[in-house]
Amino acid sequence: MKNKAKQLVLALGESTHTHILNTATKKGNIEFDAPASDESIKFLLEGTGVITHEEHDRIVLPEGRYSKTNQVEFNPMDGTVNRVFD
Repeated sequence: MKNKAKQLVLALGESTHTHILNTATKKGNIEFDAPASDESIKFLLEGTGVITHEEHDRIVLPEGRYSKTNQVEFNPMDGTVNRVFD
């Protein structure tokens, strides 16, 4: 893990549909590796964190290691894999 921040964008969405992780304490940090793509990210939450999104209630995460992966769907008709957007 190389980068540290107080805020981390977990998923960009259309318009205001963005999932943002913030540290809930002044001493806490989010330690993460810059992802090679926007498909997944692994991070270490040093203290409590809160994920916010405009369309649903906040999600509180306890201190720990996490991995976030975007959802995909498989089309059996043509064998393609497509990202799912919210």
